[in-house]
Amino acid sequence: MRAMPSRWWGRRVLPSLPARSTFQPASEHDRDCLHRDEQPARVATLSVGFSPVTLAPPRRKANQPTLAAWTVEARELRPPKEVIPILWRLVTTLPVTCAAEVLEKVACYAQRWQIEVPHKVLKSGCQIEQRQLETAARLERAVSV
Repeated sequence: MRAMPSRWWGRRVLPSLPARSTFQPASEHDRDCLHRDEQPARVATLSVGFSPVTLAPPRRKANQPTLAAWTVEARELRPPKEVIPILWRLVTTLPVTCAAEVLEKVACYAQRWQIEVPHKVLKSGCQIEQRQLETAARLERAVSV
């Protein structure tokens, strides 16, 4: 799940992510960054950390219990001047207790474009939402074309 800036609880706003100072630094990690828009391909050095967090339920479901989760932050160190630095703040219900688990979550998130591109093709190119496919069989036939 992607983190929202804040969550309302009654009249009080609870931040959904802890302050930077509360993150437990895990390690530094080099990550290949592909060419995107106006930004050139490069290798980015990321500082990664994690922190446990408790999320309040949405206002309209106030009777629901809070959710124990972990936040993961990946922040680019020393980015080139011509690029926007990487800053990923992620929330997961999967346990994060060590550097290896942080790097696993960051690696999964970095793969998101490989998942989002086929969805974009289906929605934009195939106009899959306009086809009103109500069953798996209909969807399978439409995608196989």
